[in-house]
Amino acid sequence: MVADKILEGINLTLIRTLENREMYLLREANFYVREKEIAIIEGAQDSGKTALLNVLSGFEKLKRGEVVVAGQSLAELKSDEKLKIWRLRFVSQVSEKLDFISDASVFLNVELPLLLLKIPKKRRYRQVTYALEAVGLIEQAKVKADELSLIQVFALCCARALASDPAVILIDDPLTNIQKKILTPKQNGIVELIDKNLIIETTNEILHTLKQLERTVIITSREGIRYKPRDRIYRHLYGKLIKAD
Repeated sequence: MVADKILEGINLTLIRTLENREMYLLREANFYVREKEIAIIEGAQDSGKTALLNVLSGFEKLKRGEVVVAGQSLAELKSDEKLKIWRLRFVSQVSEKLDFISDASVFLNVELPLLLLKIPKKRRYRQVTYALEAVGLIEQAKVKADELSLIQVFALCCARALASDPAVILIDDPLTNIQKKILTPKQNGIVELIDKNLIIETTNEILHTLKQLERTVIITSREGIRYKPRDRIYRHLYGKLIKAD
């Protein structure tokens, strides 16, 4: 792998069986992202973009192919424990579920990966504060996470991904996933309504901040929504990753 390619996917092949039929989510797909780049992978809904991110973070196993991050092949990580620690250090993912601990503070939610890495307390405080400031949630640090709006929950998940200082941050299609969450009423029974443009604007603001912080980001997007800033664009089409622009 060329030195400045921080992540590379080589001949990625992922097959799932649906109703006794094999479906290729990835078919000999190849792509890469360089350090400090923001790469967008766009495609139709349910085309396999989330599965691709799960492959890159080691949550889903390939049929064939190889993922290399910062010179480390995922195939060399034989145990689940090694993979877990590797993931905490090198690839942080903002998943489609936008998971968080509802009854814990915003600060603790962001701090959790650092606790798992056994990072000293003073350093944890600095890194969590840095991440919360980056996404505009520092004033909500002591608030319980379930008091946040869905937009703020997305920002919280981005802060948690940033806090452990990973080599690559993966963000799964914010527009689709926040809109999915809108369909699920909060505990008080009120359905939160969020304008599509606000989701896009918030995502662009976070990407701009991550670009300024010289982070490497891979973000998936539905067709026609190209977040910015962006340095590299791929289209996910019939299991292939086709370079665009």
